[in-house]
Amino acid sequence: MDARPDPRPGRAGAAWLAADLLEESVRPAPAGVAFTAPARTLRQTDRLLTAGRFADVATALTRAGVPAALADGWVTVLRSRVATGQARLTRRLATGVYSGGAVRWVDAGTAGVWLVQPDEPPDDDADDAAEPAVRLTDAG
Repeated sequence: MDARPDPRPGRAGAAWLAADLLEESVRPAPAGVAFTAPARTLRQTDRLLTAGRFADVATALTRAGVPAALADGWVTVLRSRVATGQARLTRRLATGVYSGGAVRWVDAGTAGVWLVQPDEPPDDDADDAAEPAVRLTDAG
């Protein structure tokens, strides 16, 4: 009798994995859709969601200029969120000179993985007093 554990997943584990990979739930937006919202509004939506005020999340987004369909889609993303993540990378360019950046995302399971990036206006529209905005992109 071999005492080593079986490296293959059990039937229940394999069935769960297959169901997870093949699930065809309704997506809140097609892959590649993106919208921009004020960072302050996105922080507010997180607080509203935590309080269970789902209808208020969409309202806050539409007041900030997000189209209603995308606001409703973002509510679906937030309610489906399974994880958030961030990866940072820096590299040394010269003595005492470094370059770096971060990639942030929201994993909403079957509602997709959304990239979260600071929105950078074109150079000619730069306004130091402007409120920071965030661009959310459905990466599929």
